[in-house]
Amino acid sequence: MFDILTSAEKKFGIYNGLQMMTDLTLDAMRLSRNHPALGEKEWFDHMLFADELGNGNVRKSGDLRPLILAALAKRNFSMDSNSHAEFIFKANGNDVTAGQPGSRSKPIPVTLKPGETKPFNLTVQLKNSAFYKFKFPVQVRVSLAGGPIQGAIHWKDEERSPIVYTLKSEADIAKIPLVATAQCDEINRDDGSCVDYASVQILNNGQDANSKPQAKKRFYLRMKSVKSRNIGFNM
Repeated sequence: MFDILTSAEKKFGIYNGLQMMTDLTLDAMRLSRNHPALGEKEWFDHMLFADELGNGNVRKSGDLRPLILAALAKRNFSMDSNSHAEFIFKANGNDVTAGQPGSRSKPIPVTLKPGETKPFNLTVQLKNSAFYKFKFPVQVRVSLAGGPIQGAIHWKDEERSPIVYTLKSEADIAKIPLVATAQCDEINRDDGSCVDYASVQILNNGQDANSKPQAKKRFYLRMKSVKSRNIGFNM
């Protein structure tokens, strides 16, 4: 929404652009009243419809359509839901997506004894679209500590974080060996377990490491360490 506003102010002038965007937004809100399942696509559908209707001298029909579509494309959002660039992130061959194992709402449960470890093979691949293109060679930065509420699980080689991989083209696949240890550096769940994540960020060629990444995903685990049972024998 801010990108559309900025483009409108640049094309029509600050005052006119602000007035047009405000009017369009209020019109789209009016058309969206009592919508039972208003999501991103539905909202921008309503914006495009409101733009098509126009509003007298404030804005003509279709004035903002190219700006809306350009802003969405820049954010890798397409109205047909098919022509978007892809950040393919897998753990042990399974996609890590919202609501699936490894996501924030569904961390993978792991139970380990002291000294044991659990490996996970993460992979990252990127696919361009007609509207959004990654700038190869792309950096894949894997952070195991330092992020918000990060640091509960003690990962192997955590001190090397962030670990950087390079993708030279769409055909490349970054193979990321991730190993969780049985050590909880911080207990953050009532049952004595700890939940933590590995953060995977995508940086375009030439992009500063401190700037906002082009894309990012997380891989969540819930680890519980259990003590080994000593079995004694009476002689």
